[in-house]
Amino acid sequence: MVVDHSTHVNIGITDAALARPLPLYGQRLLPHILRDEAKIDPRKPVALLFETLDLDLSKSPSPSPSPSSSSTPSSTSSSSPREVTTAELYNAVHATAWWIRSKLGHSDDFETLAYIGVSDLRYHVMHIASILCGYKLLCISIRNSDAGYLSLLEATSCTKFVCTSELMARGEHIRSLVGDRRLELVQLTSYQAICAMSTSVKDYPYDKTFAEAENDPILICHTSGSTGAPKPITLTNGNWAVVDNLRKIPKTAGRKNQDWSLLGFQNRDFFISSFPPFHATGMIAGMLPLMYNSIVVFPPPDRPATGESCLQMMRYLHRHHPRKRLRGLLVPPTVIEELVVEEDQGLSYASKLDFVMFTGGPLAPSVGDRLSEVTDICQLIGSTETGPIPGLVPSRKDWAYFEWQPFYKVDMEPRSEQDFELVLKQDPALRWIRTVAHTMPHVAVWNSSDLYRRHPDPDKPDLWRFHGRADDVVVLSNGEKFNPVPMEAIIQGHPLLKGALYYGQGRFQPALLVEPKSEVAGDKNDQDAFIHQIWPSIERANREAPQHARIVRDKMAVASPLKPFSRAAKGTVVRKLTLKDYAEELEALYADSDGDGARMESHSQSHTLLADPQDIIAVRDFVRKCLDGPLSQVQAPAPASVSDGQDLFSLGLDSLQTMELSKRLNAGLRAHLGAGAGAGKGIGIETKISPRHIYAHPTVAGLADLIYGLLNGRAESDSDSTKAAHVQNENEELGREAIMTGLIDKYTRAWRSSVSGSSDGDADRGITVMVTGTTGSLGTYLLLSLLKNGRTKHIYCLNRTEDAKDRQQRAFERMKADAHVDDPRLTFFRVDLGLPKFGLPADSFDRLQRETDWIVHNAWKVDFNQTVRSFEGPIAGVCGLVDFAKSSPRRPRPRLQFISSVSSVGNWSAIVDDSKGKSLCPVPVPVPETAMTDPRVAQHQGYGESKHVAEQILQMAVQECKIQAIILRVGQVGGPLQGGGCWNKIEWLPSLIQSSKALGLIPTGLPDVNWIPVDSLADIVVEIGMPMPIPMPLAQPTDDLQVFNLVNPQPVPWADLVPCIQAWFEAQKRPLQCVPLRLWIKSLQAIDVNDAEQVKAVPAVKIVGFFEAIADAGPESLSPSYVTRRGISCSPTMAKLAPVSPDWMRIWLGQWNF
Repeated sequence: MVVDHSTHVNIGITDAALARPLPLYGQRLLPHILRDEAKIDPRKPVALLFETLDLDLSKSPSPSPSPSSSSTPSSTSSSSPREVTTAELYNAVHATAWWIRSKLGHSDDFETLAYIGVSDLRYHVMHIASILCGYKLLCISIRNSDAGYLSLLEATSCTKFVCTSELMARGEHIRSLVGDRRLELVQLTSYQAICAMSTSVKDYPYDKTFAEAENDPILICHTSGSTGAPKPITLTNGNWAVVDNLRKIPKTAGRKNQDWSLLGFQNRDFFISSFPPFHATGMIAGMLPLMYNSIVVFPPPDRPATGESCLQMMRYLHRHHPRKRLRGLLVPPTVIEELVVEEDQGLSYASKLDFVMFTGGPLAPSVGDRLSEVTDICQLIGSTETGPIPGLVPSRKDWAYFEWQPFYKVDMEPRSEQDFELVLKQDPALRWIRTVAHTMPHVAVWNSSDLYRRHPDPDKPDLWRFHGRADDVVVLSNGEKFNPVPMEAIIQGHPLLKGALYYGQGRFQPALLVEPKSEVAGDKNDQDAFIHQIWPSIERANREAPQHARIVRDKMAVASPLKPFSRAAKGTVVRKLTLKDYAEELEALYADSDGDGARMESHSQSHTLLADPQDIIAVRDFVRKCLDGPLSQVQAPAPASVSDGQDLFSLGLDSLQTMELSKRLNAGLRAHLGAGAGAGKGIGIETKISPRHIYAHPTVAGLADLIYGLLNGRAESDSDSTKAAHVQNENEELGREAIMTGLIDKYTRAWRSSVSGSSDGDADRGITVMVTGTTGSLGTYLLLSLLKNGRTKHIYCLNRTEDAKDRQQRAFERMKADAHVDDPRLTFFRVDLGLPKFGLPADSFDRLQRETDWIVHNAWKVDFNQTVRSFEGPIAGVCGLVDFAKSSPRRPRPRLQFISSVSSVGNWSAIVDDSKGKSLCPVPVPVPETAMTDPRVAQHQGYGESKHVAEQILQMAVQECKIQAIILRVGQVGGPLQGGGCWNKIEWLPSLIQSSKALGLIPTGLPDVNWIPVDSLADIVVEIGMPMPIPMPLAQPTDDLQVFNLVNPQPVPWADLVPCIQAWFEAQKRPLQCVPLRLWIKSLQAIDVNDAEQVKAVPAVKIVGFFEAIADAGPESLSPSYVTRRGISCSPTMAKLAPVSPDWMRIWLGQWNF
């Protein structure tokens, strides 16, 4: 039976006092709100307390007692929840206040009073009673560590401590921790006993006004301690005024506000809250019924809330309270996931709700999608410092997105190409609805560290999806970054999982730690079998993750039921503590990173074993099976549909998948390695298929032939091996030339001279330019140079990504440029240059062809590991641009300006030496400004070879298609000298400088310096390429291909810059000693690449192979001279370009700020 204890009300105020108008919302103090509510409606229910979930749903509820019934709380049926009225709560608060005074005294200076207890209404009683007694109540989570308890008590200067009887042992333990410091500990009786003694107490005096008490400190909540010690946050009466004021925020037409006021109902209906009251959300939930018209329902205090307990309460309320509705839930995401996934009737009962509100962490997308079909989902986000950020209730389709309340004025500031941080800037006009104005009044700008991404639909620019916290971001050893939170949410949505955590800080690839639910953990002794069961969720997460963040099977660990994840009070995982607990297990995952795949073999990979090493068909089938996992990670076609000769990197494989493929191959080959394997001697266990082999043989057929040859090769003498190596090198060079020549022929054989089109005839028109790849460093500076050029009429920006416009704006802002993507001269298109019409609608493509005078092709893939075949996509794009230019109706046809690289002629010196003989050519021959048809001239890497192929294609286009083409062979691009930009810190020179600082050593013997600053280079490109006005009739295009070598015409020795660098760090008391390059490399090699801190301090260790190549070649061979006459004559900027100087180096050092 539900018992009403509201008839005995000890309120010493007169009816005349009540006749006065109630204070305005937002100017009320909690003790006064409770007093007024209890006097006006003493029987008004404010809470329903479930003492047990052993409920008899077959019985009808007993009626509430009449007003004449006893004022003393009576015992209720063990299966009936307890109803709490305003009068009962008022009496309990004042009785507790007198008890505090008798035990600890009244405080006149807001002393800290710590409280720890079971999760029941006594937290709320203690809070208001503490206000009456002049204390600020410190609510301590029972989940803190000993260090956490001590930290909170010390930070708040706490000497008084109240503990409930159930947790007195915990209280005594905490008191023992403080040592000699005084900590007075007293025990609080049960809530029933408090109500019993409240029948005879008088009101505790409290006569402060809101104006007097607004800034009084009254409550201390603390953060979870996920990044260190828990941090106490002091709240004032002003914070409760903010909660009271939320109802006054203006409404948006047709929308509902998403804040605490949503939990106020016209008919005084129910909402369930399962947050513990020592958490700020749980404390607020218990106070809301005093401010808003609702009844909070609390679960039993002796056990954690679950989906099952939530469902049982929902059933009871629907059956026994037909006159009142259960309108909503306020629960952590874990409870929602259990309710939807595990409970058969969970969705059915959820459909009866107006909404489900959650906070504390992300909700699994699969769960949210199902729940949003039956009710509204409202997610609150914020912090103890800010409270939840007010928003608008989203449409069910967009349940995962936030839309901020416009009146609240939230700033979203860019932090990367896609991520934005929520920022609050203090505004006195908004103090009445902003918690942060009261908790952090002296902080002008509050950076939340919460990251968001904009909705992909351009028609929904105000919708934002949470993407984790800035301190959640994982930075891999190769500099790639990712936020694990969205993938973790997907994975832990699996019904067998309770939690999921990514790991990988400072590692080459990420790992995953999963926590099974308690009921399945004991049955999953076989981790491999368990991983197999949950693998579909991992695959779904991999599909949403960037390639470098995808999980492979041998980088997974299953948590032990004896070592559960550390969790905060709100139920979310404390990342730092959990990863610390599992440091040893996670370290073991990486122990095999450089091995031969033994652990990979254990992960159910028996299907990848090579059956017959002497059957080439069997070897090819083996390679295909090993490709299954890596290809699935990049959503590539199934291996069965990949042709024998298709380049694997054209399907999207990157370095991470390449490493996994090498492990899979080695795992399947282990049985065939060693003496006596194969038809002959075998290759021995020490020989492995490394990523280098895959880069060199990037097809099924190529890898199969390599493996077949290794397993079935004949034994050779040393002399035979030397001879064979020489023949192999010759064959490789011939093969390299053949591949490049074949690609040139493939993409040019269909061209024929084109007929003339219509004439455009206006000599004085402005220039319309089409630029590919605008969002990078050079691309952005090209746009800035074009925008400041008076002859630029319009710029079409062609990029591959959907979000290029947003990325461009962020690039402008990083450089502090006076430019904006909304400039009417800029138009952005997402394109694939290899597709017909670039993949654009016909009208857009036709518009480009009608208007474009000049094409600047800057976009290119940058990967120095891959072979030339892996660059067929960019090569095909060059042909697409040629076709675009030759079919243009404009006359002259648009000129095509290609940003090439000096690596396209990087082998020039060797070719000249071979053809002329070193004795006949003692002085190095400069690289000429001409096209070169000999494919041997390209540097021995796929990137340089692809640029050479593109140059040859353009030469053929000029001859066959009569278009104008310009090739700009660009050397090392330096950082800017003007504006707010910065030389990218991940490039080789900044890495060398930062590493030299850490090592205390700087290398000598580097090649001569002929760098061009990026802002100067952009101006040079524009000055060379901008079509000049010419008188009518228009001149016919030249048949000559124009080639420019864009390097600094005045190279200087590296040694000229070293003293400047030394002086810079000498000023920091970090002297640098000059050492030969090879000795410096040895210092790099001594760095532990598995130590994230060392790798962060010495980033050059990640590209040690680059520096080894410089040392092997020698500075002379890497410092060829270049003919630059053509560039000097066409570009005023290049003509007056000074050599790289110490002054420039100081500018760059200042940008890096190492």
